[in-house]
Amino acid sequence: YIAAASDFKAIQDRIVKFAKEGRLGIFGNGYWGNKGYKLTPEQNLIGVAHYLKGLDVQRRMSKMHALFGGKSPHPQSIVVGGVTCVQDIQNPARIALFQELLRETNDFVKRAYLPDIYMAGTAYAAEATDASQSFHGTKHKGTLGEGVGGSGGGLLSYMSYGDFRLDDTGFYKSALF
Repeated sequence: YIAAASDFKAIQDRIVKFAKEGRLGIFGNGYWGNKGYKLTPEQNLIGVAHYLKGLDVQRRMSKMHALFGGKSPHPQSIVVGGVTCVQDIQNPARIALFQELLRETNDFVKRAYLPDIYMAGTAYAAEATDASQSFHGTKHKGTLGEGVGGSGGGLLSYMSYGDFRLDDTGFYKSALF
């Protein structure tokens, strides 16, 4: 997604500047040098570059909400005064901008977000499946289900649903529900 060496160099310089100024934000409490970290410096740079780009993509996604009068995050109840309604909701310029922002978001997800998940998943595959490293594998032998059970396996009593489709059909198979 970000491919030019000059772009990565600029991001690296930006991170170094943040570190020197003590402005690491959520990265300030990192356990630097921990043997559990398996990504290479290059992979970490790619991840941070995509994280920073993701903040911009998130901002643009919020703009998609606002184009049609929505709020992000959405209030969890109807607020006094009713619900926002845009009078010119069928404005072609508004729809075109929404479609462009959607294309940009889709491009980011396909070319940065999903590959980063694959990169991290590949690096930490053993931790995700090795039950000997989990809480259940050490203290609660026999309670571990098959599948995810390594570091961060938790209680394993959760449900999860895929959020990103891997095909372009536009429909889910009814058998999944």
